[in-house]
Amino acid sequence: MRKHIIKHLENTKVIIPAAVIVAAVLGFFAYRDLGTVPKVDKSMLNESISSASAHPYGFQDGEEASLAFAKGGRVSTVYVRPGDLVQKGEKLAELDSTGARGALDQARSAYEAAKANYEKILNGASDSELDVLKTAVSNAENNLSKTQDTEATLVKNAYASLLNSDLKAVLADGTSDFAAPAVSGTYALGKEGTIKIHLYFSTGGLSFVASGLVSGTGMSNTVTPQPIGDSGLYITFPSSRTYSVQDWVIDIPNKQASNYSANQNAYQLALAGQSQAVSAAQAVLDQAQAALDAKLSVPRYEDIAAAKAQMDGASGALQSAQDAYNNDFLYAPEGGSITVVNVRPGDIAQAGAEAVGMVVKISN
Repeated sequence: MRKHIIKHLENTKVIIPAAVIVAAVLGFFAYRDLGTVPKVDKSMLNESISSASAHPYGFQDGEEASLAFAKGGRVSTVYVRPGDLVQKGEKLAELDSTGARGALDQARSAYEAAKANYEKILNGASDSELDVLKTAVSNAENNLSKTQDTEATLVKNAYASLLNSDLKAVLADGTSDFAAPAVSGTYALGKEGTIKIHLYFSTGGLSFVASGLVSGTGMSNTVTPQPIGDSGLYITFPSSRTYSVQDWVIDIPNKQASNYSANQNAYQLALAGQSQAVSAAQAVLDQAQAALDAKLSVPRYEDIAAAKAQMDGASGALQSAQDAYNNDFLYAPEGGSITVVNVRPGDIAQAGAEAVGMVVKISN
């Protein structure tokens, strides 16, 4: 037969048509062996692995297939040798996929996060999520209430100390001709102002009447402190007195006291601390309430659209990363016998250059 073909080609009348036919046939089969089929990561999509070098029109039994990587790179593993029999989809060789695998993992994580966010916005919060948010609001409310009570007590105590700054009775006319009565007790009315003490003669002896911040009367006693109305203060008159009728005043607070400035500063610090602590506790409550309200509210169209766009973008990035990763592998397009292995581990494979050749054996 071979001789017949050669002889036939010597006929000048048929040499040109024959050459055209041969070129067309060779070109046809060469064209059929150039492409690469998409490869699928089984760990991600759980689908069958297809060939890394697919024929546009399918393979025929006994046909030779030239298989090439879709991209260049360093060969990490070669799984076959000439003469090996392989099944369709069997892995033949692979490139170093460390970088592509890392990029794929990152893209997958980004997609899963975007998808979860989209589903949360679309579906709203679950009962368990709402319970957590409600608990956070309740805790913040309790914390605010405790903070307000604690800080109010601190301010009240600081103000009480300020009002009780070394209280003294002085003559209303500003003189110091007589020994002053002693003031004791703790002022408890919580108001600033002046208590006036007026001494006068009564049927029982020398008495006093209190006015100003308080109202009340009492006897002038040199031994037992006498209450000044309901102010919480007491007054004791000196035993050796040379006066009979005089007016005394007790300023609340006593701004001339040696401890007045220190008590005033302590009170201002307490006020500032109260403002800061209550504001911080209120901010925590506002934040917790806003988070709960957001979960309870119907999602806006803009939020859904933005989350959907983010998820779609992440999906596209994931597919690109998957394609890049898949191109690191070479698979058998059909079952058959390996005839040529042109790459070894460590080699730099060129995109489109034959890496593995095989003869296809179509299974019946």
